[in-house]
Amino acid sequence: MSTPVSIHACLTTRDGAVRNDVMELFFNAVSRARRAGLKVGAGRQQFNHGTAVCRNKAVADFLAHTDCTHLLFVDDDVLLPADALVDLADALALPGVDVACGAYPTFRFVGKSAAHLYLTARPVGGDWLTDWPAGPVEVDAGGTGCMAIRRDVFAAVGFPWFRWPEQHDPVTGTVQWVSDDVDFCAAARAKGFRVWCDGRVRPGHLKLTDLGMLVTGALKWREAPPAAGDGYGSHVGALRLVARAVPVRVAVEYGAGRFSTPLFLDRAAFPDLERLVSHESDPEWADLVRRANPDGRLELRECPLDEMPGRWCPRGDADLVFIDCDAVRGARHDYSVRARLIEQFAADPRAVVVVHDANFTDIAAAVRAAPYKFRATFVPRLGPHTALLSNAVDVTKIGGRGAEN
Repeated sequence: MSTPVSIHACLTTRDGAVRNDVMELFFNAVSRARRAGLKVGAGRQQFNHGTAVCRNKAVADFLAHTDCTHLLFVDDDVLLPADALVDLADALALPGVDVACGAYPTFRFVGKSAAHLYLTARPVGGDWLTDWPAGPVEVDAGGTGCMAIRRDVFAAVGFPWFRWPEQHDPVTGTVQWVSDDVDFCAAARAKGFRVWCDGRVRPGHLKLTDLGMLVTGALKWREAPPAAGDGYGSHVGALRLVARAVPVRVAVEYGAGRFSTPLFLDRAAFPDLERLVSHESDPEWADLVRRANPDGRLELRECPLDEMPGRWCPRGDADLVFIDCDAVRGARHDYSVRARLIEQFAADPRAVVVVHDANFTDIAAAVRAAPYKFRATFVPRLGPHTALLSNAVDVTKIGGRGAEN
């Protein structure tokens, strides 16, 4: 018999000063949960030396001084709904729910004069949500501003449970921003735990911004976010352009994608698609992609990365080939397989070949060296470039920039 869910709610504060409405809603939700029969504790932790340090101190106190089954983080800019703890406890009692979060709205500036709103929940195989899900949805990541985590998850992840890792573009060296909540969710999922967002829990989120910018028109809200604000989905625009210009019945991808696979299977984007053959070297990721895309047109083939070249049927059978696979060896990516695939399809008489990260040094060299008749480069507003290559289709007229060879 499983242990009943009990929650220790920790209010994390920046400077110890908490707004009255935040505090009132926090204790109202705690009281409501206690009246519903839940065992609930409450405490507070101050940031002082940064968000990650604050969360690590909260976890240490939780493990040492409470016997509750779950730790719930509530940030001091999050406005909890009255039934938040009750609803989260219901979700946490379900099989396979190791971490459960509410989704609260936030925003990201796009350039100096535009921003887009989104929710702090990124479904498996999808992008950050722009509307609350109708029910529980499994996510790659969620916001720790309202997140409940089971005790044994901390034991598996190990100290430091939270950190702000500094990652770098493997070619340019540019620092890439990764938040502590996204990093923690990735670490938990790597240990086999599952993270869920409960669409019933819809906290508010206090943000400071000059609303006068909206009045004067200096700042505009975008109706929808870009395909991937972090740049990892910057190839989506290129794939959509190809789909509008070329009937794609058979597509082949190397590297199952969080963005590409569901896009190919989206009938609104690829109305002619009959078959998608996706090659993936990571069995765990292949399983996630397969579960997130239950579509009979998807053939997901697991094979070692180095064996991907040559793993497709005779040339001329694919309308579109998407190349987005690599290995991490040492401190940088190894793009040698992508280079071999670019060369392999250079003799294809008809397919459009789409290559992600085309401005990365090794990939750019492979694109330049391969004898394709037509070449174009799709340059997104955010993220790396994407190469469009073909011997039969003038990709310079599809979109992007480029010149006929």
